[in-house]
Amino acid sequence: MTVPKGKTVFSQGDRADAIYFLQTGKVKVSVVSSAGKEAILAMVGPHGFFGEGSLVGQSLRMSTVTVLESATLFQIEKRAMLRAFHAEPDLSERFMASLLERTTK
Repeated sequence: MTVPKGKTVFSQGDRADAIYFLQTGKVKVSVVSSAGKEAILAMVGPHGFFGEGSLVGQSLRMSTVTVLESATLFQIEKRAMLRAFHAEPDLSERFMASLLERTTK
């Protein structure tokens, strides 16, 4: 799907049932505290993943993702992604590398 700048992909509290792969563009992953303060958790660019909490049992989104630069992304249902990890070890490795890169920046 193509999402224009300024649009929200998903919001904190939404149902977490898919993961996203960002082909082009840039998104911001943020959370808002109960006091109304926003914290930016990550900036994700091309070939990055977001929404991975759905893969580890989160039933609701813990963050909000907003498009900063017009984006082309793929929504992948949780079950399909887990099947792909088992069937394609290279995908699992790329996914892990993407997450590790994001957490070490």
